[in-house]
Amino acid sequence: MVPAVPALPRPLCPVCRARGRAPGPLAIEPGWRAADDDARTVEQGVLACGDAACGARLPVIDGVPVLVPDPDRYFAEAGVYVLARDDLDPAVADAVGRYLSGGSWYDAVRQHLSSYGRDHWGEFDPDDRDDPPCGSTGALVEAAIARAGVPDGPLAGTVVDLGCAAGGITRALADRTGGPVVGIDLSAPLARLARRALARGEVRYPRRRVGSVYDLRGFPVPRPRGSATVWIADALAVPLPDASAALVVAPNLLDCVADPAALLREIERLLMPGGMAVLTTPFDWSHAATPPPNWIGGRSIADGGPSLVTFVRQNSNLSPLVEESAVPWTVRLHDRATMTYSVRSLAVHKIVV
Repeated sequence: MVPAVPALPRPLCPVCRARGRAPGPLAIEPGWRAADDDARTVEQGVLACGDAACGARLPVIDGVPVLVPDPDRYFAEAGVYVLARDDLDPAVADAVGRYLSGGSWYDAVRQHLSSYGRDHWGEFDPDDRDDPPCGSTGALVEAAIARAGVPDGPLAGTVVDLGCAAGGITRALADRTGGPVVGIDLSAPLARLARRALARGEVRYPRRRVGSVYDLRGFPVPRPRGSATVWIADALAVPLPDASAALVVAPNLLDCVADPAALLREIERLLMPGGMAVLTTPFDWSHAATPPPNWIGGRSIADGGPSLVTFVRQNSNLSPLVEESAVPWTVRLHDRATMTYSVRSLAVHKIVV
């Protein structure tokens, strides 16, 4: 008898949670449009909160729901990324990129898609045998999971991939556990790339050659053996119930959020008793992502340097499972540049009380 595939969870209203109300599940409004390859999948539609005092209506675009706690602010700041096209012919994209280069939003999006798309999926590109090898982020997570002793096969709850980027780790987790796996990211372009790969087995991204010159890469990839989905959502306000996750991974995310301590609290909220989490971070702080008062080390000699173990113990009830380790993370920038970080890695678990 073939075991049933666990159902993907329904998202809870993030707006209600942000306003201090008990969040209920969102429901799709009538008139939604199905995906061409799956009549059960929402390609475009609106998810509505059933609480009349809330009234949130959150869009699903290209199969990816936008589940943020402050929709007004998100669309004011990131609406261009949500609505931007990703189907331009290579020559047209090249012509646009010639004029929207040098730090423009379009240039930044293409650079992110290039680096993360290749790292997450480049191993399946028959024409990419360049250095550095692809899959560096996935190798970080896999090594940490193995060291923590996370078993292969189904887990007791949902698996959450926080900061899922292009979705390669989401796929690997679905293969490993059978799902359900929920990938969470605030980047609409990366979430769109991840969703296409997971749902359709297709990857398409611009790979940077040099300057504003990009080559369009497109190729098939294996779809996950387990159930997986991608949501545009805030890692500090995940629209899932308390104690619903058996495993949470947060690859290289801690230094990309405004409040790293709040990220730990959110992971602790999501984990069921006995659940495990994997944290990796290069401690590559930037003012744009994290206010300096929230940096873990890195502000003065007196800080004594960053320590994941110390930070976890001071800001949560999570317990380290294995010793903190340092591992390399290598990211391709373009044909002539590669960035290599020394990343700290730690697995923790939520103590059963």
